[in-house]
Parts: sequence; structure tokens; C-alpha cells
Amino acid sequence: MTEVDSSHSAPPPAFVPEAGDTTEGPRVSGLESTLEENLCALLGESTREQLVQRILWAENGKHVIIGGPNPPLYRAQGKLREFVVDGDDLEESVRDVRDGETVFVFGISLGEQAAHILRTRPNCMVIAWERDPWLMRLALTRQDYWKSLSTGRLQLALGADLLDHVPHLHEYRLVLHPVLRGIYTDELRLVSESVSGETPSEGRRWIGVGMGGVVVTDLADALRSEGYTVFPLELQRWEPRETRLALERLRPEYVITTPTRQRRATNSTFRSSRGRSTPRRTARPARRRRRRRSTSSRCARATWRSCARQASPRSSTSRSAWTSRSDARWSSRARSPAATPRR
Repeated sequence: MTEVDSSHSAPPPAFVPEAGDTTEGPRVSGLESTLEENLCALLGESTREQLVQRILWAENGKHVIIGGPNPPLYRAQGKLREFVVDGDDLEESVRDVRDGETVFVFGISLGEQAAHILRTRPNCMVIAWERDPWLMRLALTRQDYWKSLSTGRLQLALGADLLDHVPHLHEYRLVLHPVLRGIYTDELRLVSESVSGETPSEGRRWIGVGMGGVVVTDLADALRSEGYTVFPLELQRWEPRETRLALERLRPEYVITTPTRQRRATNSTFRSSRGRSTPRRTARPARRRRRRRSTSSRCARATWRSCARQASPRSSTSRSAWTSRSDARWSSRARSPAATPRR
């Protein structure tokens, strides 16, 4: 669903060429036209231009599946979820919004809720927050927000920008995304506490918790019981510069990360007899070679014992008998290609 602006008569400004670029006309950015128009509307202020850079940092969208016979799917917590809001669900999610209010959209997703509010309630101001930079980029690609962004009716907040709005959330009308509200549970707890006034916004003891592990929920609950406030960090999906900005804004006492994939030590290395870790790929052939050598040595010892029983090595005759049998044995093996020992 796309927001339509009737007064959108003049084309948006193009990206300004870099210094030294003598090419006439607008410089080709390589972005989708709707995305480029929306980003151009954010230019002019340093904070908003930094937001443009942060949105363009998002280049990895493998966790979002769009296209094909299935509806758009979002991968979170090991599951694929449909996250499109349309029809009756869309109207139901914004039913309590009154014209003229300041609306805080918790999870912009693909932008349907923000576009619907801007179109049906012309006096509302919308603040749309999103944890996932790639989802915000998709929203700006699918929805035409140029006029609302230019006039200031629509403001965007990404990641740790939520902390700037937490002290004022009790003054806003909160609109939750039907699907993302179940994924962004830690941020939703912050929002709920701010709206209800349970926890003061000042004097919090922040801890950043890296998302993606199997024990994140239990770990976060244990930290809250100790008096800390948990803020999730999408270390796997955020660009490192986005993570750095979040840490500078959050200034946590600690940052805790949990492994996203548990590996068994026996799958990669094994402990050798000398106490030295050796890669299994190089150790397995060595084991087989040692087994072959030990088998041949056992056969040689058994042959020697059988020959020793027939001829005692104390006499010269027995020694010659043993030597003749040994020479005959090895000469016959040399004449047979199939009996040649492998190297």
C-alpha cells in the first residue's frame, strides 16, 4: 500500500554530485527511484543525513524473503513469519488513532501502517521506529514518503534511536506491529515501562545483549532481576558502524554476547596421544596408515614365529633354513604385483 501525495508535483532533488564531478545532470546513484526520493527528502540536517548513511549501510537482507509464490517472510528466532499487514488487520491495528495525535509506530516493517495513518489522518505526526535497518530500507523502497519526510510529518528512528523517544512515549499514541511486537520483546518492555511509568528513564544501568543465541531470553530475565536494563544488539545483522553508534549512544556497563552456533569439539579437532590438537582432516589418513603398518608387522611376527618353530635358530642348519624360507617368501612377493605392499 503506497501513500499518495496530491501536492507532489515537483520532482525531488537529485543527489548532489561529488566535488570534481563534471558530469552534467543528476548523478546516477544506482538506487531504486522511490528509495532515492525518500532519502533525498532526509538531506539537509546532519542528524538526518547520518540516518541516510545508516540506511545505506544495510546491504544484507537474507533474513527477509520477498518474491515468488509465497508472501513476504521474515526470519527470526529460527522461524519464518509472514509480516505483511493489510486489509482488516491494518485497519484494526490503527483503530484507536485519532486525527491530530502524535503516533509512535513500533516496527515500521514494510511501511503499511505509517502510510495508512498519513493518508487517512492528515493532521497526525508519525514517528516510525525500526530495529532492523534492512526493513527500514525496504519500507522506503516500497512506500512514497517524500512529502511527509520533507514536511516533517514523518520522522524515522533506527535501532538505538529508540532511547531518544523513551522519555516521551507516554505522550504518544502507540501503534504496535502485529508480528514484530512478538520479536522485539526487549524493546517493547522498554516502551511499556515508559508508557506506564514503572521505571524512570534516568539512572538506568544498561547492558547490551547480542541477539541470536539460544539462551537470550533467560539471560535477559536474569539480568533484569539484578537491576539492569537490557537493550538488544543485532550484532549479526547490523553493520559494525551501526553497532558502534549504538554503543556510543547506549554507554552500557557490559556487553554480553551469546554464541549463535554451538560446535562440537570432536567435529573439528581431536586430541592426539601427545596432547596436541590436530585437525581431523589430516589426522584420519594418518590413523589409517598406522593401522596398515601395524597389521603388516603382526603378519611378519606371526610368520617369523611359525618358521622359528620349524627350525631352531641355534644351529647353522636352522639358520640357513630360515634364510632360505625368508628369501623365497620375499622373492615370491616381489614377483607378484598384487602382493606388493602399499605405500
